[in-house]
Amino acid sequence: MPRRTRHTAQLTVPTGRTPSPAERDSAHRAYRASVRRLRAVRSGAPVVRSALLPGTVVWVRVEFADRAGFKIRPAVVDARAAGVVLLPLSSLRPGRRLMALPEPVAFLPRPSGLVPRLVRVECAEVITVAGPLSPANAAFVGTVAATVAAVVRQDLAA
Repeated sequence: MPRRTRHTAQLTVPTGRTPSPAERDSAHRAYRASVRRLRAVRSGAPVVRSALLPGTVVWVRVEFADRAGFKIRPAVVDARAAGVVLLPLSSLRPGRRLMALPEPVAFLPRPSGLVPRLVRVECAEVITVAGPLSPANAAFVGTVAATVAAVVRQDLAA
């Protein structure tokens, strides 16, 4: 039988127990961060194309690869061409096949890893710029992007 829990933002505590001040603060910080992202999404202010440099983390609407629908998630800019080529980021969890970044990204809410797939979007679809990656993470992303692009080219040639 599942345990009954009470949810407060991203805080889950068993019922009958009062959350500690640290748990409340952590949940409130996560809530404020999600409200800031939501306001940025709703503002509709366009992102300047010159801000979309390789190695920059942006929030963008990413279509699912295996089913209909999308999710607003962080992604790393790989290149700018007719649109923007991105590598999506996702939260690290056990059992997921992600490529963990060598260093944590300070402005993301959770530890993240790269989804090994290239996504092309229009510049207008980028919601907001989160910030630049560290040099070590940017070099890692460049290597992963080159590997993924080579695999895609091989698949198209076959």
